[in-house]
Amino acid sequence: AEAAAAAADTGGFDDWRVPTIDELWSLIDLSGDQGSADPSSAEAPADAVPFVDTDVFDFEYPDTSAGGRYIDAQYLTGTEYVSTTMQGDDSFFGVNFADGRIKAYPKTGNATSSVYYARFVRGGDGYGDSTFTDGGDGTVTDDATGLVWMQVDSGDEQVADAVAATSRADGTLDWQEALAFCADLSYAGVDDWRLPDAKELQGLVDYSRSPDTTGSAAIDPVFATTPITDEGGADGFGAYWTSTSFSPGLDAYIVNFGEALGLVGGEYVDAHGAGSVRTDPKQGEPQEGAGPQGDIRRVYDFARCVRDDGAGGGAPSPL
Repeated sequence: AEAAAAAADTGGFDDWRVPTIDELWSLIDLSGDQGSADPSSAEAPADAVPFVDTDVFDFEYPDTSAGGRYIDAQYLTGTEYVSTTMQGDDSFFGVNFADGRIKAYPKTGNATSSVYYARFVRGGDGYGDSTFTDGGDGTVTDDATGLVWMQVDSGDEQVADAVAATSRADGTLDWQEALAFCADLSYAGVDDWRLPDAKELQGLVDYSRSPDTTGSAAIDPVFATTPITDEGGADGFGAYWTSTSFSPGLDAYIVNFGEALGLVGGEYVDAHGAGSVRTDPKQGEPQEGAGPQGDIRRVYDFARCVRDDGAGGGAPSPL
């Protein structure tokens, strides 16, 4: 991909490159719709809508005449996962414009696709880089967006009273509880908190970190992150709800600041990497072994609330 980018001369320019995950994710249009077909289907259903603005960008669902799934439209980036996925596979983060997710994919291909798409970019060095300012009052400001974040999450004892009436006492919430937790929260002297959307929350991911390599969540250490014991009994970090619903179905977007687990061959593995953006059911029962990568689908995740700074800061909403 890097060689193809270097050889590209589109528009008369010769400085094309492979984008970072933050750059490519900026193109995502979260009003897309995966469609009503089973994700394992070869043909895209009539109600599928790509997760990218097709008035501006070319997009085609993959040719599945020789096999494969209509949702296998993974676009690669230059952002490598600092750990490994599945059975120790070196991986990179990619964006799937057919199903609207970020996942880490093995460099040599995965169970459903051995090749990836590419969309090159030029200019814009440093896009998505954030610096954070500790407010000293339990808040952290993202200097790039102006958004003000809770320094702690819903699992922290500082907000224990706010989660005491929910279905679980460990700070994990279902989606409706997460929305209510932020909307009703009085914290750091203010009460205008809200649950972030998927683009805002992904902006906190630090792709240089992972539980396996840095012993931390994939987020700047200025933030406090509640540890968990995962489904396989290992120490780790959880996923966090966003306010963004996923179409179709009853899911909402989550951001995995810990490993994105799958159950493969009876073994719990990091299927998609810390920093992936997947979806979980808004309600119901947790699921294990979903899809070809055996996704662990939780119903109860953490929340980290956000507020606008009042000065016009903040990322544009994808809703």
